[in-house]
Amino acid sequence: VNTILALLCVFTQAKGQIITQFFGIACFIFYIYIAQIQRFYGEVILYLVIMLPMYLYGTIHWLKNRSKKDKSIVIVRKTLPKLEVIIMILSVILLSFGVYFLLKTLNTAQLITSTVSFVLTIPALYLLARRCIWNQVVFLFNDISVPILWLTLVINGDLTMIPMFLYHIFQIIYDLYGLYIWLKLEKQQKNG
Repeated sequence: VNTILALLCVFTQAKGQIITQFFGIACFIFYIYIAQIQRFYGEVILYLVIMLPMYLYGTIHWLKNRSKKDKSIVIVRKTLPKLEVIIMILSVILLSFGVYFLLKTLNTAQLITSTVSFVLTIPALYLLARRCIWNQVVFLFNDISVPILWLTLVINGDLTMIPMFLYHIFQIIYDLYGLYIWLKLEKQQKNG
């Protein structure tokens, strides 16, 4: 169920469709449960404290910024104001240290990979909620690291985690597809 919801989420996200926000919220609820069972506490905290609220914010922001031609598509942005980008980068750098020590205190499985995933997801989500094209690039970097979490479980014999691993492999493909589509949407919206 989680993998199907997640694939629907990333597919509709890649197309800039408003419904992605609703698929994301449903997917995150399942993902939190699964990650908690595996002791991936960084993923649990990330999805519960940051991703769910960001998707709720994104839902409101996306609904307010729909394309005039097609109300199911969001208006994409190529850039954000420089000050906003600087604040985002500084926040992520400072947060990285706190996240690492919090996850270490919680005895998180695969500490370094969990920290990297957590830290990269925050700017990706922020850029997504703000409708900025570059969310796809940051998600791509994150989605290159996350499959390691789930592959380790599969290698250790938990074959029920194969769908979680495969989902993250597909997510890499969707990130590339999403970047292509968002660049195309931005060009169409600018010209039309």
